[in-house]
Amino acid sequence: MNLPLTLPRARDSIRSVTRIQVAGFTLIEVLIAMAISAIVGVMAFSSLDVTSRALDVNRRYAERLSEVNRTWAVIARDLRQTIPRSVRNQYGTAQAALFGGSATQPILELTRTGWINPRKLYRSSMQRVSYHWENDSLYREYWQNLDRSTQSQPIRSLLLEGVTDFRLRFLDGSNDISGGNDNVFGGIWREDWNANAVESSSIAMPLAIEVTIEMDDWGEARRLFALATP
Repeated sequence: MNLPLTLPRARDSIRSVTRIQVAGFTLIEVLIAMAISAIVGVMAFSSLDVTSRALDVNRRYAERLSEVNRTWAVIARDLRQTIPRSVRNQYGTAQAALFGGSATQPILELTRTGWINPRKLYRSSMQRVSYHWENDSLYREYWQNLDRSTQSQPIRSLLLEGVTDFRLRFLDGSNDISGGNDNVFGGIWREDWNANAVESSSIAMPLAIEVTIEMDDWGEARRLFALATP
């Protein structure tokens, strides 16, 4: 038989319920917790954004570095394997083994050896290549045959973009310039080489070639290449 609650027991029950009701968070505490969470979230997002930007910058830097190194490797390979072999163009006109400079188009053209042939194609191990600087980009072209016909078409590839300037200097060691030598190797530097060469002078070769590439993001880079066959 359930007995009715006495007055003291009823008071104790009311106090217990009251204590349970006031055991939650106040509005101020909730707002403070939300503010702290928002600050932590903003800090975490900022850190993630900075990390993402840094990774993107490093990726673009690595890609650019790879492009520049590949360009220098191609130029070095061509110049170091240059040989004094003149050719005839598609019009039957004799061209020098090497010519180039700011006054020529292309800016550099040469004959090189060491063209590997893993597929055993019916072709020479020598290759005629040329370099073109157009619209702030550097291109390389080559022909399948040294002496070309009217149907011969070059195969072009893009080497490097963002090239604001491309300059060459050629070290001529064939002249006696005693008293006027400006380098320790002997000879004189020329801005152009055999621009209008004829058959009799088509095998004249410089001692070395200085290549300067100016880029819109990395500035100027310069390298000197000694030719294997002066």
